Amino acid sequence: MYAEKIIFCILFASLFIGCRTVPIVPDNGNGADTVRTDISTIQDGQTSIAITGTNIENSGNQIASGLDEIEQSIISGTDADADFAEILRAVRKRPLEK
Repeated sequence: MYAEKIIFCILFASLFIGCRTVPIVPDNGNGADTVRTDISTIQDGQTSIAITGTNIENSGNQIASGLDEIEQSIISGTDADADFAEILRAVRKRPLEK
């Protein structure tokens, strides 16, 4: 019976002692607020970087598209120059009428 009382006292005491924060763990509320602020700042920076990266990617795609158009105009311009040169040769071969 004595052992049961001791076990009961230990269990009863552990309910109140084990469920509270021990003073060994300091309350560092200000430090936690600082960390939260820093994390928020980092998240804002990451968002800004992601937006900038997307803008750069879009600009790169537009430049690539523009280069393709320029390349096509050069290729078609070369064909047009050849056609123009052929027309000039044909005109020069015609006899002049007076």
